[in-house]
Amino acid sequence: MTTVGILGMTHDEEWQEKYNLPLSLIEELINEFNPDVICGEVHPDSWDLYLKEGNPKGILGETQNEYPKLIFPLCEEKNIKFVPVNWFELDVFKDRFEKLS
Repeated sequence: MTTVGILGMTHDEEWQEKYNLPLSLIEELINEFNPDVICGEVHPDSWDLYLKEGNPKGILGETQNEYPKLIFPLCEEKNIKFVPVNWFELDVFKDRFEKLS
């Protein structure tokens, strides 16, 4: 039997503060759950870019801040496997993310 935990996250740092959901609380919850694997909303190509070049922003600048600020370092520190699970077609979203950069 496998136990799966789902931890929701708001990507907006102002909302994190407003709703008392700081990254320190997320870290505490992850440590308490003690996962073997974390699946995150990161495109596989962006994860590869991070592994190869240390670029935390992703291929289109789409990677949310909590990943390089908390999730990636925590996975490295605790030897937790990270699996990227955010799939999107690059040609569909390219213009959207370039406008956000």
